[in-house]
Amino acid sequence: CGVGLIIALPKQSADKAISLLNNHGEKAWLLGEIKHATSSERVIIK
Repeated sequence: CGVGLIIALPKQSADKAISLLNNHGEKAWLLGEIKHATSSERVIIK
């Protein structure tokens, strides 16, 4: 179990991509975002 596939795309495309995947039988959801690092920490999990 777990996340089988991650798709990175522009934020403005997320809703359309999620709908498209869900309509084709996939369980799609927004997992997170990619941002420029502003400190020495490179991965932040909230």
